[in-house]
Amino acid sequence: MRSVVYWRSADRLIYLDEKATPQFWDQHWNEEGEPPRRNRRDDVVTVSRSHLSPGSRILEGGCGRGDKVKALADAGFCAIGVDFAEQSVRQAKLHFSDLDIRLGDVRVLDFPDQTFDGYWSVGVIEHFWNGYGEILAEAARVLKLRGMLFLTAPWLSPYRRR
Repeated sequence: MRSVVYWRSADRLIYLDEKATPQFWDQHWNEEGEPPRRNRRDDVVTVSRSHLSPGSRILEGGCGRGDKVKALADAGFCAIGVDFAEQSVRQAKLHFSDLDIRLGDVRVLDFPDQTFDGYWSVGVIEHFWNGYGEILAEAARVLKLRGMLFLTAPWLSPYRRR
């Protein structure tokens, strides 16, 4: 059974099922099928619009199938996606051939310092058992000085655990 738990001795959330390797994600996204159709009320777009202007450069680190990158691009942002699962990136490029989706690792990004106005990380950091330090340091490095980090992770409420 898949679960996300709080690992007390390490003081962080971790994802339990199997190691979140590129092969795991390729299989996961393949089983999920095609990316969902764009939702006009996409939360990523709504939140981005409340903090950034159209045309702002936004990176989604761990973009999976690329649907959030597509939603951001359709909303007028200069959106780029990065994921370390090769087959998933290939599939995202097939579904969204007009998007800039790249193979890469969120812990070692291939972008100059202060490239982006915004950085989205949607449910990514809890998959790295060695901690969040490398991911957050890279996000800080590629964000502009007043850039916005949008980060989500599972909330471990008693209701979610049930």
